[in-house]
Formats: sequence, structure tokens, C-alpha cells
Amino acid sequence: MKPLPERMPSGKLVSIHSANIILFFNCSSLDELKSIQSFLKSKDTALNVSKVLIYSNLEGIGEGYASEKIIMLSHDDFNVFGCINGKLKEWLIGNKFDILISFANDHYLFCDKIISGISSDFKAGNYHHENVDLFDLTINHDTKDFSKQLDLFIHYVKNLNINA
Repeated sequence: MKPLPERMPSGKLVSIHSANIILFFNCSSLDELKSIQSFLKSKDTALNVSKVLIYSNLEGIGEGYASEKIIMLSHDDFNVFGCINGKLKEWLIGNKFDILISFANDHYLFCDKIISGISSDFKAGNYHHENVDLFDLTINHDTKDFSKQLDLFIHYVKNLNINA
């Protein structure tokens, strides 16, 4: 039996090119972080991306990469029980987005908690049997290329005429 989705659709029509979008990534190496940064520079004008969250489980990997638009997260944003700490929790409560697109390819408890905590009318992400209930749309693919993944998400959101 499949788990029930954690949220119900609001009925709001989603338009990918005019929506307030948040992107979520997880990375485990400096090379991945550089790849994300390169991708973000190339796609900066294609969509209305207002925030980018990047979770990394490596110490100090995000130093120098955070900006007004890019928020770096780590295990330090969680307490010993795995609950989101105050500062991140306040940020999650205080921000609302039209669309969340998650590029997280692997299943991590901390990433799931962040995605679950983001207030968004529509959530799309990569398919993984452990976190399918977090998203309104999941795509099962085998590419690691962020541009190709984004193209898939844009294609499906546009062509499915989605109401969030």
C-alpha cells in the first residue's frame, strides 16, 4: 500500500515561467558544488528562481558559496534528534513558494525534512521509493545532468497543465 501524500492540492494553476521557484540540491563533494554553481549561472534567467537551498553533509563545503539567493545547509541545522533547528525552522515558516524543484538524487533523512518543511504550492523531485510522498510530481530518470533534469520538470509541469 502506498503512503498518502503529506499534503493535498490547493487547486492553484501552476505556471512554471511566472512562478516563485525554490530549487533544492544536496551535494557531497566540492566538484558537485561547483557543478551546481555552474548550472545556476547558466539557468539564472530561464526561470524566476528566488532561492536555492543546498544541503551538504561535509564540513565547511559551503563556505564562500552562500549568498542572498543561495542558502547553504548542513547537519548543523538539525539538533541531535534530527529536528530542524530554530534559525532554519523560522526561515522555512516565513517563506512561501509556488514551486519547489528538488534535484536530490539520493534519499537522506535531513533532505526529506527540509523538503517537507518548505511551504510550496507544488513540489517536484526525483523519484525515490522512500520519499515519493513528499512530492506532487516525481520523475524517474538516470541522468545526473541538472539541465536535463530541469528540462524534464519544465516539460511535465507545462504539459500536464498542473493545478497545485
